[in-house]
Amino acid sequence: MHQAKSSTGSYVFLKLLKHSNELKILQYLNAIKSANNHTIRLLDHMVLDIGTIIVLPWQSPLPTVLSYNCFPLAVGFLRRQFLEGVAFLHQHGIAHLDLKPDNVVVQGEDQSTSPRLSIIDFDISEHVTGVEAVLEGRCGTSGWRAPEVDMDDGSYSPILADRWSCGKMIQYFSGFIASGDGDEEMAAFARRLLSSDPRSRPPLDEVLALATPVHNTRKRPSMDAPLDLPVKKQRRPQVVRLSNKHDTSDNTNTV
Repeated sequence: MHQAKSSTGSYVFLKLLKHSNELKILQYLNAIKSANNHTIRLLDHMVLDIGTIIVLPWQSPLPTVLSYNCFPLAVGFLRRQFLEGVAFLHQHGIAHLDLKPDNVVVQGEDQSTSPRLSIIDFDISEHVTGVEAVLEGRCGTSGWRAPEVDMDDGSYSPILADRWSCGKMIQYFSGFIASGDGDEEMAAFARRLLSSDPRSRPPLDEVLALATPVHNTRKRPSMDAPLDLPVKKQRRPQVVRLSNKHDTSDNTNTV
């Protein structure tokens, strides 16, 4: 990733893609208009001899935002946006496969009660037909990927693996929410998402019924300026084979 400034004076990030579906996935998702679409915006792209460069808006990494307590009244709001965003991906046939705090960014004025969250880094994401689709091969980040992904044999549902990562993310967000704020139901749901049995992990729609609702009617913040911070009929399973090169445990992906 390289930070740059656009012709309009806005800060952007440039990312070089090689052997990646990220551009096509971003183009596909950006074309869908929905309030629940929390996919990072694709501003532009350039095809060069060395690969394809995509241009993304510069936003603040979630860990930085939460560590600096930028939005003390909006952590539950951000958590809901994250769950909405992943549910949106799944509804439109995309499994992210590397959900973690470093792959989430936030835009909004400091202390705002209505920041806007975006999900980034679709480098190893896959188009899938639904829960029945399966993958083979390890991918994602150690500690944030489902246990079945780490198994040396067998296959797994990328959608159900994403749900496990959502359970970890709920726990992560909860670490920044004051205890006693009625978060017990969400904690219980996180434990269900973290079940070792993939089939027992509930759909994210059920989780969203408990997550902090979005009541704020303020205009959404501009995404061009950064924060000032230091059962349907089952189909034949789709199988996609991945190699270990998609293990991102040692990589830092931040927009």
